[in-house]
Amino acid sequence: MLHRTPRPSAFLLLLLCFCASQSLWGGAPAEMDFQGSMDDVSVTIAGPDTVVICRGDTVELTQTNTAMDAGLEWRPAEGFLSATDEPIARIVPIVSRYYVVRVDDGESVAEDSVYVDVKQLVVPVLVNDTTICENSSLQLAAMPITDVRQTTYDWSPGVFLEDSTDVNVLYTPTSGGDTVFTLIATSADSVCADTQSVRVNVIRSDITVIPEDTAFVCDTQDTLTLSASGVDGPITWFPTTGILDSATGPTISVQVLDDITYFATAEINGCPQIDSVAVRVDSLPFDLTITAEPEKDPYCVGDTVTLISPVFDAGDFRLITHEWIESPGSETPEELFNLIFIASDTADYTRVTTNGACVDTTIIPINVVRPPTLIFDPPNPIVCPGESLEVTVSFDSSGIEGTLEWMDPAGGTLSCTDCLDPTITTESSITYEIEVTSVPGDCPSMETYTVLTAEDALPVLIEDTRICAGESINLVAGGIRDDYTYMLSGGGEMRMGTDFEVSPSETTTYTITSDGNCGAQEQEITIEVLPAYTLTLDAPDVVCRGSEVTFTAVVEPERNGVLTFSPAGGVTDGNTYTIAEVSDDLTVTASFVDEEGCQNQEASATVGVQDQEFTPIVVARRTDGVPLSDSAAIIAGGSVILEVSNVPSGFSGSFSWEGNGNPATATGTSIQVEVPESGVTNLSYFVMITSDAGCDAVANISLPVTELPFAIPEVISANRDGTNDNFQVFFQESVAVDEFDLIVYNRWGQEVFSSSDPAEGWDGTKNGSPQNLGTYLYLTRFIVGGVPFEREGQFALVR
Repeated sequence: MLHRTPRPSAFLLLLLCFCASQSLWGGAPAEMDFQGSMDDVSVTIAGPDTVVICRGDTVELTQTNTAMDAGLEWRPAEGFLSATDEPIARIVPIVSRYYVVRVDDGESVAEDSVYVDVKQLVVPVLVNDTTICENSSLQLAAMPITDVRQTTYDWSPGVFLEDSTDVNVLYTPTSGGDTVFTLIATSADSVCADTQSVRVNVIRSDITVIPEDTAFVCDTQDTLTLSASGVDGPITWFPTTGILDSATGPTISVQVLDDITYFATAEINGCPQIDSVAVRVDSLPFDLTITAEPEKDPYCVGDTVTLISPVFDAGDFRLITHEWIESPGSETPEELFNLIFIASDTADYTRVTTNGACVDTTIIPINVVRPPTLIFDPPNPIVCPGESLEVTVSFDSSGIEGTLEWMDPAGGTLSCTDCLDPTITTESSITYEIEVTSVPGDCPSMETYTVLTAEDALPVLIEDTRICAGESINLVAGGIRDDYTYMLSGGGEMRMGTDFEVSPSETTTYTITSDGNCGAQEQEITIEVLPAYTLTLDAPDVVCRGSEVTFTAVVEPERNGVLTFSPAGGVTDGNTYTIAEVSDDLTVTASFVDEEGCQNQEASATVGVQDQEFTPIVVARRTDGVPLSDSAAIIAGGSVILEVSNVPSGFSGSFSWEGNGNPATATGTSIQVEVPESGVTNLSYFVMITSDAGCDAVANISLPVTELPFAIPEVISANRDGTNDNFQVFFQESVAVDEFDLIVYNRWGQEVFSSSDPAEGWDGTKNGSPQNLGTYLYLTRFIVGGVPFEREGQFALVR
């Protein structure tokens, strides 16, 4: 909240100048230190950064400053009750905005601000306490509100109002009484609220016409009685059209020619009241008789019949409906005016037609003749091929009789085709169609009669011949005859009778021998015994947390069936089940039921989750073991050891390093890095940590690199003029030097100077004698900032 703008003031200047006429290493540079200071003024508004108020509220802002209120000003001036240069500001804000206080002591300026959040609350003006008549309407707000500005409203009691949250709601009382309505207006975020009330007294003055709303009459001959209740005084009815007696009083009788609305009016407790009832006159088409097409008596079973009535103009009867309540064999919807049906039995077809108050019920009887029923003797014959069979046919005495005609599909197998007692001679099974014609009615129908030869009278064997190991199965589905003997053999057993249940342990072929009047006949059937199967579930032993894992189910030998997996939540694709993201150790169970229902096997697999939820950190230390912070600068040309920390105990995996030092790549939990002497401002390395499960984690480190804190000259003059007279290692003043050694050799390898003092240099002499001009060699070792350095080289001695 504090915003300060300082004026210009003195700054700390540090000037380090190396003149071109002097050697870089000729001596310590001259230093100039300019320093000055001035305190800035400050101002602070007391309280929070944001002040929340309701519109119309007064807010008081207090500030403290170090300028003794000099040059104090509040901005903007909008809404201020006090002067804008007063230390304490009193404001009535209209909208939400920032207010800023500014102080200026002539040297510096300071500002602070506070945001005043003004919550908008739209409060309507309610009507005065009033009295109204029952069933009249009153708007409780004196003026409609069109812009509520996120204000919400709640009327109570809301049970008398259509919408208790509508500020412009109408109150329409349906009973007398005295009610106080309270309106609570609430701003957004429920910060501001306002409560108002209004009392409304309702005069009891209700009038009710019976029947309510609408009365129905059928045609103009009906007389209707209307009455009004709830009134002790006189009642007047209008219009007078159709009123048979007086138009005043609580009850009237009317007879109308067309639709009309009657109104009853009265004054109740000083309140004029009115109620109404609409009278609707209904009628039906003149002719609603039903006729049948085609016209026939009786009808045969299966005949298609249409029931129709004279056409009328549907526009004259807008509410007319039809319903067939008795319509066996109907082929069309029962709500249609006409009906199509298939004759099946004698019935009275009934249609109800309704138009408002008018109802008509019309009935048409339909007589249906059912076909004769034939009785055959023998009913289900079996003969030997070529053997003759005498058949007798009679009509069921409970029905009607008729005539018949046999159809001989093979030709020559019947002794007669229009008789009731033919003789049948056939070499193979045969089915005859018989056309039967009823008398009376002349209605044809078809019957069938089947004669089987011995080979077609064999037992019906089962179609599904696969079973599970250990199950039993009955080989015969039906067709067993009492006049036959049977034998079952196969699978190491043989037995007589009709017990055809077997329990094979392996696939087996069975023979069923059927012996009747025409000799013995055999049938073979093979039962396949399905072998047992195994179910396995394969999955990886370990995965990374959050990775995808797939489980694979294997059924051996292969078998069709239903494979399911649990728990739910994965995606099944054939025999695989995939979990998109694994967070904890997971056990999945696969269940398989083969299509024969032989087995229900389960297999489970557990996947462990590699707990890789750690954040590795790269830490740095000097080669002497001293730790380095993340912001600690390291010296160019030095060495640093980088090591991974914050790795869980017992972690097994690989560490792969990459960076801009030497080596550029490496492996292991720690590495020693040589810092380049130039071209690198930050030493940056990252390490990829990979667990045995393939889970990766990354850590990195970046350390600032400072330039070499020392310099070694290549030329010395040794002429005692004060410039470049000595050969020595020049160190920055801020560094500490340890274990220093310097040795100087002439060109023949003779030592001419040595020292363990970093501040001491060679002046070009030995034992006080100036040495020859030319090239000299040097060797120096030292430690700076914990980093060991060793340098060797040559320099020139001139005068």
